[in-house]
Amino acid sequence: MPATFLFGVFIDLGMWLMSFVRTDFYLIQTFYLFGGCALLAFGITLQVLAQVLYLPGDGIVKALALKYRFHFSRTKIAFDCTLVVCAALLGIAAMHHVEGIREGTIFSACIVGGIISFLLKRMRLIRKWCYVRRSVAA
Repeated sequence: MPATFLFGVFIDLGMWLMSFVRTDFYLIQTFYLFGGCALLAFGITLQVLAQVLYLPGDGIVKALALKYRFHFSRTKIAFDCTLVVCAALLGIAAMHHVEGIREGTIFSACIVGGIISFLLKRMRLIRKWCYVRRSVAA
């Protein structure tokens, strides 16, 4: 619970710090979207590598990946896309139209897991370098 609260505080702080950044230029909005996805993927990658604490959504993905022996990043993509589809279906059922889901949402659901995969491959080398393994005496 405290980690989720802290995550929310940092999200709000980041939103406040970036509130001055506004643009109607679609290409720049796309650049910001990709930057946000990369930053999110970097944070999730650090969670996965540390193996200490997961936010609820990422914890579900990690549990599913471990249980069914799937790659975390592929499970993340499937999970995020499933949530987007469920949100669209619930919107259609409740309001008779999709609200709040556009190309950025779909792009994020599809790309964050791929960025995590890219980062995990490179950062696992750093993890191996940082941890000292001690031999176990027989």
